[in-house]
Amino acid sequence: MPNPYNYGMPNNNYIYRPPEPPAHPQNYIYQQPALPNNQQIYQQPNNGNWGPMPPAPRPNNVPLPPVHVPMPPPPINNLYASTSNNRHYDYVPMPPPPHPKTIPLPAYEPPRQSNLHPLAQQEVRRNPQPSTSRAPAPAPAQSTSRPRANTLAATPPKFDVRGNDVAATQRESRWAVHLWSNMSSSQSSLLVNHMHQMIGTLRSCESRFGEFTAGMDKATVSELHRGLRKAGELERELKEWSRSGESSQVLANRLQGSIKQTIDVLGNAMNYYKPAVSKQIRSQSVFTDRGRQKIRSDQVRSSSRENRHAGIVDTLNRRPSTENFFPQRINHAKSSNERMPNSETAKRFKASGTPFIAGASGTGQFVIQHLEMSKPFAQCSPQEKQTREKILIMYAALMTLSGHHSIMETLMIGRNIGYLADIPDPLQGPGGYDKCMKALDSRLRSMGMDANVRLRA
Repeated sequence: MPNPYNYGMPNNNYIYRPPEPPAHPQNYIYQQPALPNNQQIYQQPNNGNWGPMPPAPRPNNVPLPPVHVPMPPPPINNLYASTSNNRHYDYVPMPPPPHPKTIPLPAYEPPRQSNLHPLAQQEVRRNPQPSTSRAPAPAPAQSTSRPRANTLAATPPKFDVRGNDVAATQRESRWAVHLWSNMSSSQSSLLVNHMHQMIGTLRSCESRFGEFTAGMDKATVSELHRGLRKAGELERELKEWSRSGESSQVLANRLQGSIKQTIDVLGNAMNYYKPAVSKQIRSQSVFTDRGRQKIRSDQVRSSSRENRHAGIVDTLNRRPSTENFFPQRINHAKSSNERMPNSETAKRFKASGTPFIAGASGTGQFVIQHLEMSKPFAQCSPQEKQTREKILIMYAALMTLSGHHSIMETLMIGRNIGYLADIPDPLQGPGGYDKCMKALDSRLRSMGMDANVRLRA
């Protein structure tokens, strides 16, 4: 059968076999019958070779492939598609797709985390999807008749899941990051020298270590011995930092694994040998009613407790300036402690707007105790007082940077001794925190430690 799809071309697969010629073909010329459409007549030459094969006949009667419904849309804007044999196939156009704005989006439903504490669910709820496709309303324009600071102060504060003012935690975290990122060599050297002094004091008490641990249980004694080993690690880190000439940000990272444990062991030794200063500080109401409690271990997310971020801001409101500050994951006390709802101290923190992270800082207490052991604050010269306040402020920034305490949780415990006594008490009712931060801004600016960040609202 000829190839029906090879129009006008020689068909090599088609074998043309004419009838047998007579016995004497030399005198006989085979005449092919006339073909329609004036096709060419082929003759057999005398030498017995046949000429080229005739083209394949036009397949007028070859059936077309089966038609499938619905047919694809035609290339032109018509409702019918035609073929060479004038057969028509109906084409029914599809309705146009709906406009995107008319398609409702599903409402956002956070994953179930019923067994987790609200603090621990922050990673899940960060940046939730909008419940509708409508764009958010634009922010109201700033009034030109009133300063921006007053406009912000008139705006109701936004609180996080811990009950803290989000803007306040953001400002304190940003200040701690900027201070430890741009600390001068004189400031960092002052802090490192004091750390060496604390390690020396601890070494002098090590020979009598068994004396004040005689009545303690084995777990507490084991923890204190672990702190002594951390003091050795801290000393090596400080010497290596001084030798390499690294930045203050690298110093903050080197201190994370050992500074808090070293200070805690030193504090236990000082409480035993010289308890007078400890009793004076611990007699304050912020220590007698500390206002904090531990979060159950099964309600804490490890990604919130240990990460590379800096500051005391919760996960939902963290800013890019405080993200990935540390090269490795560190532990944050902010994700392991929470305020007690019935505590009077916790209520005072909330009423004044002071961020509550872990209550009054025991680390700040031990730092002040060590400073008082060398010389009471009341007997210091104005220059010595300012130097000690700088040291305490840098420790407060370190505690805030590491996510352990807010600024005033560290600074306010030394006010009854004289440290930053001219700064107003932040827990004195509504507006107490704003007044305190305004005065602290001026003090930090005079010391060169404001880090170009404003702490007040």
